[in-house]
Amino acid sequence: MRKGLITLFIAATFVLSFAGYNETLAFDYVNVAAATSCPSDKLLSMSCGSYCDYLKEHGYSVYFSKIYDIKGEEGTSVSFSMFYNAAKKLFVTSFRQTTSDRQVRHEALQSYGVKYDLHKNLPGNVVVMKYFYDKYTNIVRPDVIANFKKALNEFPSDTNILFTGHSLGSALTTLAALDAKLSGFLEGRNVNVYAFGSPRVGNGAFADLYNSLLPETYRVIHYNDLSPKIFPCIPDLVNGGCVKASSRTTLWQPYHVNNEVLYYKENMAFGEYLVCQNEDPKCGGRWSVFQGDNQQHLHYFNVTMLCIDWDHNGYFF
Repeated sequence: MRKGLITLFIAATFVLSFAGYNETLAFDYVNVAAATSCPSDKLLSMSCGSYCDYLKEHGYSVYFSKIYDIKGEEGTSVSFSMFYNAAKKLFVTSFRQTTSDRQVRHEALQSYGVKYDLHKNLPGNVVVMKYFYDKYTNIVRPDVIANFKKALNEFPSDTNILFTGHSLGSALTTLAALDAKLSGFLEGRNVNVYAFGSPRVGNGAFADLYNSLLPETYRVIHYNDLSPKIFPCIPDLVNGGCVKASSRTTLWQPYHVNNEVLYYKENMAFGEYLVCQNEDPKCGGRWSVFQGDNQQHLHYFNVTMLCIDWDHNGYFF
């Protein structure tokens, strides 16, 4: 009887952890997101230094990992990896961040909005950023969908689902989570999205659609990290924050999805955070894009978000 009660308590605790922001989970997931920055061959062989050491010590195995060179954008690539943790009954899809200044330039050149037409008959005029949308739909999506469907058939039906990533990876994971939801893959599942240092992905109509379907999303921000301030919204000069455009407008007006989790001290101390919605100026909006700091972007919970020691000697990013 006692053993049964303990088992029930553990199960209930894990289920509850999927409702609301959880710092312990955030720390675990940021390590997974950081590991995704490592070369796929090193990740698949679990030989990516301290990043893979963390995965092994915490029960994660690599299900899939691949780097995709971007045609026409020489020297740039995108990548995603999938992980399974049997003890936690958790399947993870994680996308890698931007890896070079050259890729940043390509992102900037394609920072305009395009119609979200991956799924039809959606409410409002859903617009997303060109670079993110193109790389997701035209490069990684076939493998994301194929492996996601395969994993759902292989693992137990009560497997929990996590989407995560850092920077560009957060933008891609946001698109992947919405795609999976609209495709019907997430019905009956506990689903979390933990996005670290995410830029804005779409407009207000995109945010409304996304928020209605994936409420357990947490955009974690380290202090005045620069990335979440791009691509700049249109400032609300009356109320602060950002203007949320009419869902019918064709203008590209970037707007963050919920929920924002701002760590408001530079050392990103546990417990010292605010949870905000709808571009609340009390959260990340307290700093302008000109006050953004890229050093905050590279470190979350004292984890370096670039794979810097996969051979304990070299430097990869």
